[in-house]
Amino acid sequence: NPQLKKFQEQRFEVLRKAPDYNDMDKTFMSYYTYMPNDAKFKNISDLAHKVTANTQTPVDKVLAIRDWFLSKDENGDPLFKYTDNPGVPDIPSASKLMYFLFENRKGYCAYYAGATLFMLRSLGIPSRIAVGFMTVDRSDKNKGWYWYYADQAHAWVQVYFPGYGWLDFDTTVGNSDAQESPKPDGTPPMQPPRAWLAADGIVDDVDTFHKLMTFRLQHLIFHDKDCYMEKPLNVNMDLKVATIYLDSIDIPIAGIKKGDEATVVSYADAMKKIDPLPNDNGTTLINRFPKPAPVDEVYLKRKDVVKPDEKPKTTKTEKPISIGSIFKIVLLSVLSLIALILLLPRIVLNYYRIRHNTAKQKTYWAYRLSTYYLHMCGIIRGNETPMYYAKNTVDPLLKTRFTEFMIIYLKQKYANQQLTVAEQQYVVYFIKPFIKQVKNTIRLSVRFMGLFNTARMLNYYIKTNE
Repeated sequence: NPQLKKFQEQRFEVLRKAPDYNDMDKTFMSYYTYMPNDAKFKNISDLAHKVTANTQTPVDKVLAIRDWFLSKDENGDPLFKYTDNPGVPDIPSASKLMYFLFENRKGYCAYYAGATLFMLRSLGIPSRIAVGFMTVDRSDKNKGWYWYYADQAHAWVQVYFPGYGWLDFDTTVGNSDAQESPKPDGTPPMQPPRAWLAADGIVDDVDTFHKLMTFRLQHLIFHDKDCYMEKPLNVNMDLKVATIYLDSIDIPIAGIKKGDEATVVSYADAMKKIDPLPNDNGTTLINRFPKPAPVDEVYLKRKDVVKPDEKPKTTKTEKPISIGSIFKIVLLSVLSLIALILLLPRIVLNYYRIRHNTAKQKTYWAYRLSTYYLHMCGIIRGNETPMYYAKNTVDPLLKTRFTEFMIIYLKQKYANQQLTVAEQQYVVYFIKPFIKQVKNTIRLSVRFMGLFNTARMLNYYIKTNE
């Protein structure tokens, strides 16, 4: 929206002239710039100073952090992405923020808000997290009733500016997979159903075809009666209408695994009609359940790490290694190392071919592939500039159009200009006929031996000036 963008720029210009924090109350500043003193937060602070190194005012530091979340990697893909499933919904811990910022770079709004909060605080900018819901009256029949869905919940950052107070900034990246929540039919919302059964136990077996689960029940609450089992009892559970949750996400029945710890919940009328008797215990109650027992919800509590079963140690009789065996092992190792060294130039060539075919930066990888291939064929660039090399060495010798390609490459690299459609097409179709012309000109024996010359390959990276 051009008008909204113009308004934002006007707002940022005003905030660039806001007073600094020197005259702010020290207690206020201490509270809203507090950072825990440990290594994790030191890494976040270092990142914040790096991202905002070229900015001066607080608002420009906020915008630099926002733009960093919106930036792209070396392949032109978004550096950060939105996902609803990085873990249990909550304001993430320091460890989760470290994983989010430095490794997987995927999270929902609370991750972006939490990361932005500590990045700003490490810069001495008072900030806090705000959370809430987007309120939409989704009822046509009953005005005043409001529905809230998961995609309406949000978290963002508020930044304090002297003279203006707390202002909202949202650094969460866009969610391309988001879908609008369905609109209800207008019926007023009902009270949550009462759970007649909640039971803890371990999954013994799952029949995904018939949607049945054998559950080794250890503890249950039935009509508010709390019962612990002296001995776990297997109960057959009906999952035909059940929703299965792992973390905060619902999964199919096939996602249940034998050995999973779980809590099952039932709201079924069949459970409601069973009145606990004064002398009932867990076993007597379970014996009165319908067979199979109806279940509405299953909450899996799967552990992240499962220790492997310990295997009994076996005693092995060690045999002495003969001199001949040692010689064979050493010889095989030496031959393997020699083969790897000889094949390394071809491995590098194939790597460049794959990157050229798959990466978005066609111009760069076409440059890499072409100059490397020429170098390995004995057409050394040395200390020549790329343009001089193309115009005065390659084209006269091979009768190619390498100069035209080099002009496009240098334009994109140094002038930072968008290529025209014709230039883009030229880059896409340049490499195949170019390699063919090199093969037609340079003898097979020269090319063959060149692509086994590891020393020449190393020379390419030492001598070639970028």
